[in-house]
Amino acid sequence: TTQADAANLALVPLAREGLTVKIIKGQEDPVQGWAPMYNHQPSPTAIYEKTGPCPQLFVTLLVPYAKGSQPAITGEVLDVGTPKHEAFGLRVTVGEATDTLLYSFEGARPMAVGGIRAEARLALVRSRPGTPPTTAAMDGKLVSAE
Repeated sequence: TTQADAANLALVPLAREGLTVKIIKGQEDPVQGWAPMYNHQPSPTAIYEKTGPCPQLFVTLLVPYAKGSQPAITGEVLDVGTPKHEAFGLRVTVGEATDTLLYSFEGARPMAVGGIRAEARLALVRSRPGTPPTTAAMDGKLVSAE
């Protein structure tokens, strides 16, 4: 969204291989691109589609931000040493903070990327210049965060 007088939401797609996007506004068949909260006014709506063999991975960051202050956002999907349909990683930078997330779809497993190793279902490392990293793990443990 890009409302000058309100908070907004940025959609940032990361797994872009084979990804296309269409913006639909006020479509009748099928019904898409309408905002019911504004008396059913046409509203631009992003429609994402991927082609290729299954399974496909869709990764989209939803980043809320205050009016007039859209942050610089970068992100990438990371290979954590397992097939993408079993686990994946993300690296997201907003301002000076960088978050690295390792996630397993089916319970705790060994995962590693860029100096971060975990045996967990979910591991998160937040890095900021001049401070030690902040870490967390769910259903397992973080082994190392360099």
